Amino acid sequence: MAKRINWTIIVRAIAVILATIVGIKVINYQKAKGNNISQTSIVGNNNPIQETKGNNNVAVSGNHNQIFVSISTLRSDNGMVPDKGVDSLDINSINLYKFQSLWDTNIGFYDGGSRNSYSSLLNMEKSDNPTMKKLASDAVKTIKNAYDGSNINVMVLNIERWGYICRWSVPPCANGYEPSIGYNAKNVFDHLDYKKWQERARAACLLRNVDSTINTHRDQVDKKEFCDKLVNLMGEQEPSLFVSKMALETYKALTGFSSLGVFDFEGAIKDWENPERKEKILKINF
Repeated sequence: MAKRINWTIIVRAIAVILATIVGIKVINYQKAKGNNISQTSIVGNNNPIQETKGNNNVAVSGNHNQIFVSISTLRSDNGMVPDKGVDSLDINSINLYKFQSLWDTNIGFYDGGSRNSYSSLLNMEKSDNPTMKKLASDAVKTIKNAYDGSNINVMVLNIERWGYICRWSVPPCANGYEPSIGYNAKNVFDHLDYKKWQERARAACLLRNVDSTINTHRDQVDKKEFCDKLVNLMGEQEPSLFVSKMALETYKALTGFSSLGVFDFEGAIKDWENPERKEKILKINF
């Protein structure tokens, strides 16, 4: 006997398919026009984090899952609503670049604060459009504040508690990690050019105390090579603002260099390249 066709199920299935198609078209239209919702996916390495602030929702999932940044209401840090003369896609970019540049929200991804994203904001700050210029400028101020003043101490306290720099052992890490003080100076120094940004950042941070007498193997650290590596971490080829900032702070602490701004990497590089200053620095006991 022939089976009866269940038309109810078929009709419902067709309705679901049509709704899905319409939904996809709406989302694509919103993305293309920059209307209300901007969703960006990236890959992270941290444990899942979800954060909601006002109308801006940021959802982060780690280990090879996707990270979604959804921005429903776009405003500058002072609450100014963008005018119609500013492309909404550019405003979405400003919000995303700011998020990518902040170290505290990007410990597991974006290199601990993307230097490229920060550079993009600096370029957008030069816009001829006054609203665009203001939005980018507000974002830059927020980022600078996150890497300045008492926040530097927060950065240091965070990174001192990390592992990442294993003690010398076979197999690696069998003896645990280097402490924040009383470490093997040569081992920490070698990590200044390791692959992971967390290793470079922690090494640059810990080495501000390289002259402590309770650190071992200090005689195996060449002072010129040490400064060369710190300066290299401040160059544009370093992708992490966190790493560059830690290198700058250590360079300041050991050489007496006085920076003119939060991210005065160029000033520090020029300071080291000055023959007279280099000669004086190499005579400092550290």
